[in-house]
Amino acid sequence: MANVREELEGDDSEFEAARAEFNAIEDIAVLDVSCGSGSFLIKSFDLLVDAYEEVRSLVRSGNGDIGIYEYSTVQIVPSNYKRHILRNNIFGVDLDYQATEIATVNLLLRALKKNEKLPAILEDNIRSGNSLLNGSPEAVAEVLDITVEEAEEMGAFEWEEEFSHIFEERGGFDVIVGNPPWGAEMDEYDAWLESDDGYELAEGQYDSYEFFLELGDDVLAEGETLGFMIPDSLLTKNTIPLRRWLVENQQVNQIFKLGEDIFDNVYAGTAIVQYTDKPPSDDHEAEVGLIQKSDRQRMMGGGGEALSSILEHKKNTTKQRRFAEDNEYQIAVWAGEEDYEILDVVEANTVAWNDVIDNGREGNVMKCPYCMEWDTFPRKRAESKEGGYYNKTCSHCGEEYEFEEAITTRELSKKSRLKTVTRRSISVNTATHYFHRTSEAVSVV
Repeated sequence: MANVREELEGDDSEFEAARAEFNAIEDIAVLDVSCGSGSFLIKSFDLLVDAYEEVRSLVRSGNGDIGIYEYSTVQIVPSNYKRHILRNNIFGVDLDYQATEIATVNLLLRALKKNEKLPAILEDNIRSGNSLLNGSPEAVAEVLDITVEEAEEMGAFEWEEEFSHIFEERGGFDVIVGNPPWGAEMDEYDAWLESDDGYELAEGQYDSYEFFLELGDDVLAEGETLGFMIPDSLLTKNTIPLRRWLVENQQVNQIFKLGEDIFDNVYAGTAIVQYTDKPPSDDHEAEVGLIQKSDRQRMMGGGGEALSSILEHKKNTTKQRRFAEDNEYQIAVWAGEEDYEILDVVEANTVAWNDVIDNGREGNVMKCPYCMEWDTFPRKRAESKEGGYYNKTCSHCGEEYEFEEAITTRELSKKSRLKTVTRRSISVNTATHYFHRTSEAVSVV
């Protein structure tokens, strides 16, 4: 590697890979559709800086006198690569104009050298507007029966016009990141959401974060990726249309249920979802996982690295088509492909509830996330104490867990029968406690 110039311009496979990686970094367009003060964009900026420096280090390891930009199409001095990131790689939109100003300053401060003045290089990248009101002011005004001026004040945002160079050159953004608002007030423009120009998911009851997920399909370039932190209501019965849309139209890469209090000042249960904007193949595998209370306690104070480590440890991998095969498009975040393979064998066999729980009563039961045994519901909280349920101490294994951490719940009646699935680590003896197993089923375990 004595002559880096020849290797970069020649056929050396290692430097061809380095050059390809750098070209990808140079061109990537990262968007936060609800950027706020810029937290996700700042993290994206830092990751891109690390990537630039890693490639530059690789090139300089061959010849310290040759800078990375000598071989880039941008042709700017190496010391300005942080500004290059701000100009070319980072984009954001938020309804709150003041928030976009703060995001702009935060990003600029990240790229400044000591004693350097703030440059005006982000006015075209960080925009103020209503991401969900995705049309021209004229079109929005007509649907909502308001004036064009009123539509502009509401933040009507025509994506292909506002970021025309992105859509003309590449057909959309390469990466979308963020924590979109949920529970947002949308009555003022729900007629737009439900119009032909609006959203497929705007039927029945809906939440604002659902539209941000669908917006990704319009704003991403084909085959590119979105990653959001959203409420874990994605996994409940109330969001079957959202899961149907997601599972049938997008390649799901990751869904992790994180539970409550995983982030500062966020007390609701949260989840991570990542998809690639392309139809899923039959053999595509998604990563899923359930973060339990004990996991959250272990990661306290460890930040994103601790969370990434736990997710890697807890993840299961299963074919995406499994979600589509369920009538309610349920996503079993605790189950991997081996679990589904066992279920395939035993699915035709049902078990009377009195084979599982010998109580002879009607009521509700839930499955412990630690021992996978069925148990009764915990006590309800009074409405004056915000309702819901108290924590449950499992009557089988003694572990305490939150009601929301239960693997699944069922309503029990005298005529109820159960279809269930076991974990891959379950023993044959324990498995027979759940369902009548055939000799074929035992051989699978």
